[in-house]
Amino acid sequence: MVTKTRGPLSYYLGLVYPFNVIADADGGYVLEFPDLPGCITQVEGAEEIGTMAEEARRLWITTEYEEGEDIPLPSYPETYSGRFNVRLPRSLHRRLVELAAREGVSLNQCLISLLARAEAESRESSLSRTSVLPPREGGPMNVQTYLFPHSPAEFRGTREVGEFLRGELRERGGDYFVATNKNYRRVAPGSLVLFHKNRELVGQAEVAAPLSQYDGREISPATGRRYEAKIRFDAQTIKTYKRPVTFDEVEAVTGVRINPRTVQRLDSRVYEKLEPILTAASDN
Repeated sequence: MVTKTRGPLSYYLGLVYPFNVIADADGGYVLEFPDLPGCITQVEGAEEIGTMAEEARRLWITTEYEEGEDIPLPSYPETYSGRFNVRLPRSLHRRLVELAAREGVSLNQCLISLLARAEAESRESSLSRTSVLPPREGGPMNVQTYLFPHSPAEFRGTREVGEFLRGELRERGGDYFVATNKNYRRVAPGSLVLFHKNRELVGQAEVAAPLSQYDGREISPATGRRYEAKIRFDAQTIKTYKRPVTFDEVEAVTGVRINPRTVQRLDSRVYEKLEPILTAASDN
């Protein structure tokens, strides 16, 4: 990984970073930036790839920069600038412009989405012809683990989050309201969610029911609007840690950089490394 003397934020936001598009077995795609540790997001459809990749990249860079961290430079060779010229029939050009207009995106974003989808499907097809070991039954290898952030408008600190988990969340049967359904759609029943605030893991719970429409009247302090959706947790699995687990501990053990401002999924092998720390924090 190449680094350089810290420049202005606008410099890093203007850089072009390569990202991988991985077809999810359950549908949708996972977007991962290899040069930006922990910069991962998910999309439902290929038309979202360009927009969500750009949003994830800018959010990761801005968060790290504001926290005083060094921003890695793109590691790809200089010959791959991310730009190239393509000649195509006028009729195809017209159809692509019309498609971009229907989707409400730029022609560039439309082309990125189409190319990324084709590349991901090609890779998925190639992998399907390769013999791989199936995941083992039971245990953390089958656990989908997600990190849920909390804004300053919702909770002042980790203690308030802990009190919410032990009290209000349990009292309302595990119903967890979210201001927007974006980034929560892939959180399926059986997933383990780790709640964090101020760069510390505070507690955890297992998802009992997937994202659904919120039909109540409560207002999100983060947006000033009514909550859009809710996820139901199994109230019996709600747990708070006796000792918060810091992001530094998580990153030291797993090697994964945690983005404190977005929902982030952890690979099952990452969870295996993290589980002993969570168990120790619960037992203290």
